[in-house]
Amino acid sequence: MVIASTGTKGNDLMSDTPQLSEAKRALLEKYLRGEVPQAARTDGNFKQPTKAEVTDHHERVTAIQTGGSKRPFFYLHGDWTHRAFYCFKLAHGLGSDQPFYALETYSFDGLPVPPRIEDIATAHLKAMRSVQPEGPYLIGGWCNGALIAYEMACQLHAEGQAVDLLIMLDPEPGAARVRLKVTRGLITLLGGVIRLSQAKQLDWCLWVLHLYKYLRWPQWREKTDTQVESERGRGKGKKGFALPRFDAIYPSTEVLRQYYPGMFRWRLVDYKPDLYPGKITIIWNGEGDFLEFDRVEWFKLLKGQDIEVHVIPGSTHENLKAVNLPALAECLRTCLSQEGANLV
Repeated sequence: MVIASTGTKGNDLMSDTPQLSEAKRALLEKYLRGEVPQAARTDGNFKQPTKAEVTDHHERVTAIQTGGSKRPFFYLHGDWTHRAFYCFKLAHGLGSDQPFYALETYSFDGLPVPPRIEDIATAHLKAMRSVQPEGPYLIGGWCNGALIAYEMACQLHAEGQAVDLLIMLDPEPGAARVRLKVTRGLITLLGGVIRLSQAKQLDWCLWVLHLYKYLRWPQWREKTDTQVESERGRGKGKKGFALPRFDAIYPSTEVLRQYYPGMFRWRLVDYKPDLYPGKITIIWNGEGDFLEFDRVEWFKLLKGQDIEVHVIPGSTHENLKAVNLPALAECLRTCLSQEGANLV
């Protein structure tokens, strides 16, 4: 295992990027949500279709940066709030010669329960192959996207397809947290006795998770109050004696299901990742140490494997893709250049 520390050199990497106007930001937001037709074109040597053929809104690929002679880098940004604008700056930081495609966060809208992690990865593979039908592939992801990227690499390996680069940025733990496992287990046990559907079991699990956060975190209470007021079609009400509010402690199913991490982790309890035999590059934020739960879980799973670890000092999970984005782009660019002989 190789561990490297990536400094903040190159913080002016994005300094020449013009500020986005409100109109352009709104257009980009629609683009990332799939509300604007997405073309996948390039003038480089890598032959790509003129349009990414993705027919399911659950599986979408967005062309962030096209052109250039290199094979495309497919990135699962992991952001479920439609604020993945950082992908544009990240792609810019990799250089204009590096095609960059964002595999959008899998949408759970309209589904009674989230699909298995393996099925989500398969859907992303379908989207990726609409741009690049055959390997070798360059794949990366952040948080939940990193875990899905790992599963995609496992499936590609099982199919005999090559993955030249697998990069995981602050990956979601390969095993669900103990508290969620216990909650899910108890609800499943009770649900089996009283014959609750899978969808209703999910709703119960989301409510328990919501109640824990509502009672513990003031910012969660404020967020929930805003969601409930919005759902009722009125402005945010006064607090005071109205808290704790019944309709905020017991929000509707629609409000509960807006919490993507809860939906994702409910299914994550079932996920048992296979061992990926290829090289894995992991980029961690500089907060905490290697004894943190997320990191220990991955090091246990990947013990004895070919791992290259980079740490970006001074970064946290969130600002790794914000204020520390230049350092992240520099680290990614270095990792991609190490595979330079295979890129063209």
